[in-house]
Amino acid sequence: AFSLGGAGVAGVPRCRSWVVGLGTAFGDDRAGWEAAGRLAASAPGLRVDVAADPLAVAEPPPGCTLLVVIDACRGAGPPGSVHRFTWPDACPS
Repeated sequence: AFSLGGAGVAGVPRCRSWVVGLGTAFGDDRAGWEAAGRLAASAPGLRVDVAADPLAVAEPPPGCTLLVVIDACRGAGPPGSVHRFTWPDACPS
């Protein structure tokens, strides 16, 4: 993962809300990165990162109380649909 903004004191990122754009640098899979980049540009101070590995969100930064993951996928709805999952309800038991 690499950060698009939100560095704290002495380079230690501060975090209450953390946005991660998932994907790769290629084709449609870049959608999460593009959305994260635009958000970082419009919301200075917000912790926004991009990652190719979904496990990058497994260990949130200290103090993080909200995680937003942006990713493109083929879903049940039409293109552009937004799906919202609330943790831990999104996890199979």
